[in-house]
Amino acid sequence: MNGSRDIRFYRDPDFGLAHCYAQHNIHEREVIELLRRPNRQFRRGDGTVAADGQTNGGRYLRVIYRE
Repeated sequence: MNGSRDIRFYRDPDFGLAHCYAQHNIHEREVIELLRRPNRQFRRGDGTVAADGQTNGGRYLRVIYRE
């Protein structure tokens, strides 16, 4: 991950908001924080990547994304 300029968020068509926020109440900045310094990353069988970690505010999250 080379910084937030490379990150695009899926927009929930029903709400017009990022899916992470509209469906999971996770702010985009929290996702970016986690992706900048994940504790663990692993590739999943469906071609996505999962990143586990903690936000600056202390929340533990798992983010699923595509490269």
